[in-house]
Amino acid sequence: MNDYTWLPFPSPTLGSGSDPHRRRALAEFLAGPENRLVETAVRLVLGGVPFFADSPLSRSLSSKVQRRSGRSPAKKGEAIGREAFDWRLPPPRREDGNPAEVIDYMPSANLPDLFPLVFYGPPGCGKTQLAGGISRELRRRDPLADGVFLGGEQFYRSFSDAISKNRAEDLRAYFLRCRYLVFDNADELEEYPAGAAELLSLLAAVQESGTVVILTLSRHPEQVSAFPAALRSRLVGGLAVPVAFPSRGGRALLLRRYAEVFRVKLLEETESFLLDALPESPGEMYALFEQLYHMHHWSEILPDPEKIRLFLEKRQTLAPLSLETIAKTAARTYAVKLSELRSNTRRKTVVTARNMTLFIARRSIEVTLQELGRYFAGRDHSTILHGIRSIAEKIERDDELKLQYDRIMGELNKIAKIG
Repeated sequence: MNDYTWLPFPSPTLGSGSDPHRRRALAEFLAGPENRLVETAVRLVLGGVPFFADSPLSRSLSSKVQRRSGRSPAKKGEAIGREAFDWRLPPPRREDGNPAEVIDYMPSANLPDLFPLVFYGPPGCGKTQLAGGISRELRRRDPLADGVFLGGEQFYRSFSDAISKNRAEDLRAYFLRCRYLVFDNADELEEYPAGAAELLSLLAAVQESGTVVILTLSRHPEQVSAFPAALRSRLVGGLAVPVAFPSRGGRALLLRRYAEVFRVKLLEETESFLLDALPESPGEMYALFEQLYHMHHWSEILPDPEKIRLFLEKRQTLAPLSLETIAKTAARTYAVKLSELRSNTRRKTVVTARNMTLFIARRSIEVTLQELGRYFAGRDHSTILHGIRSIAEKIERDDELKLQYDRIMGELNKIAKIG
């Protein structure tokens, strides 16, 4: 257990009726041995960097703080910005094993060489969770500070829209005022060379400003071949941190936390089966766990492995289905046109049908939030995620909505078997 650390990020907003335990589960990130560098990076951003009184680094950093922020370094022993997380960074030790005196904690915002901080790894490993958690914590600490959290495609479209309205310089000026800039799924800009060039220009402009800049990518910056060489170099010049799927021990801890969140008892044989049957991604693990809970209306104890196996096998039959098929089936169930479903209309019935499509597609087929957004009128991934979470909460307490879900799933099962 000592090998694992829960990074306790502030919870995302899921609506006033949301269970606080579930908000916590969505906000936390479990850092085990495979993600120890992730934990260190988060501590650097939110906790600061320790250094010593008599080192050249101390004198250099002290002058940086005074030049960039106009204030003196912290007093002896003071840790800047650590109190919210209550993380006790262990004091460095001398070669003889005795503690060395730490006189300061340098706020990471005054160390631009740390940025951009790039979290990279496969889809579902928790990069967005990390970036979102850091941005929420920075906003909580300073609610009046400007900051942004944008997807790569969102970033490009924001500039395209600003250019069409002759306000590009205003948008650039706003970004330069921001205390933190977070760009999620930044490799979406591979499809938009103008957006990648704009990102490069922005990173160069904020390099010496002390702005906290965080990006997430699906692979190491040097492997994003469609990016300009100068942009890849800029990203590598910061701190690139790999994010890995949790090991079996970490996944076991996640399952126990999910059981705690849903207030159910996890039997040893069920836990062992789920560790083998559920996907590696913590997000997908949580989604399947939640779906099992909703569909079987568990009270206190999870069903035995055989019942779970039958459920997972039934779910596998939906693999040949496409997003188009799911959308058409939902449209027929709600008696709306497919064109309406894919449009920007906010009519209540259409919104419910659209969110139901998102919920089923995300849990039944291999599809990313970005792909869902492109299919549904270019919505950004945060809007898609909000729709999925909204319908997931309502299904739990609305019998009519649960009936509609079962009806659509029944139709999809028939289609999958025919196919």
